[in-house]
Amino acid sequence: MRSPGEIWEGRRLCLAELRGSRAAVERWLRACGAIPQARWTKATALVVVEDGAGAEVRSRVEVIEVTALQRALLAALTPSAQARLARLRALLDAGRGSAWDAACGLLDLWRDRPGWKRAIHLLNAEASIAEGLRRAPEEWILRVLDGRTEPRLRVVRVVEWGRGGLRLEEIERLAACRDLGGVAALHLERGAIGPAGLGALVSTPNLRGLRELWVRANRVGDEGVAALVRSSRLRQLRVLDLGDNGLSIAGAGAIAGAEGLASLAALDVSDNAIGLEGARLLLRSPHLRGLERLSLSLADEAIVALAGDPALANLDRLEFLEFNRTGGGAYGLAPPVVAALRASPYVTARVRARVLAEPVA
Repeated sequence: MRSPGEIWEGRRLCLAELRGSRAAVERWLRACGAIPQARWTKATALVVVEDGAGAEVRSRVEVIEVTALQRALLAALTPSAQARLARLRALLDAGRGSAWDAACGLLDLWRDRPGWKRAIHLLNAEASIAEGLRRAPEEWILRVLDGRTEPRLRVVRVVEWGRGGLRLEEIERLAACRDLGGVAALHLERGAIGPAGLGALVSTPNLRGLRELWVRANRVGDEGVAALVRSSRLRQLRVLDLGDNGLSIAGAGAIAGAEGLASLAALDVSDNAIGLEGARLLLRSPHLRGLERLSLSLADEAIVALAGDPALANLDRLEFLEFNRTGGGAYGLAPPVVAALRASPYVTARVRARVLAEPVA
């Protein structure tokens, strides 16, 4: 059990560093506060309970009850805001997902306390936890969708909404949120944001740090793609998923002609009816030569034709060429398709190696 001087306001309230059995934690709290258990109130706090021994330690979270007086007492054990921030920095530097969850919990409960803005600044500027783990908790996103402000979003790098069904006014509120400047990846898949919603997202200055945009199955259509390519704010975009959005050859042509998408490393236009000619437009684009991953949906005969197209050699950085076959059929590529790709002089060695590993239908 840690000493009183080592306790800080970590996982919800101030009990992140209390480790041991539930009974031991309760005894410690009663000893510190000299308060009978009967007087405890319903204020939730989370403690880590350890099972096992040695390297085989499995942690789980349990809920206990703590009085306001006990909370104040434990908070007073680290009276300096700087000391709390130092511990928070150490927690984040551990680089674990649970550390990010703990930090979000701290910010949930630190609101209206001295040092809250400073904590956000520290997390935003100095935390070394992996960007992929720094996802916005759903309740923070909900606040924005409901028309409220949420400054804590400044510390996140990934905003992901998996429920779908976002209305245009909610997308517009999200786009208008000024606290999204640090967001690098936006995942809004399987909704119905439509062309107007996509237009709002790609035109806002508030998503100035965006590197990945995932809007699969959102009914954006060619009109939405036209809004996307008109935007001057996507020059740093590295990943774009427009799969299953009702695109035609016109949408493929708009993407191919978009100078502002020249930084793309991954493009997914699978499950769209762009056809062989639309695929060829993408291959011939002078702006997409940096692609390392390309996902298409084509019939077998179209894939065979594409394998023999010299335009495929334009994508000399390509590492992954994915074909989501149209027209159904078994998983894997048909033997003629595999043969054509393996024999093609225009695909990169990495793509050819991946084709060799593909299951054959």
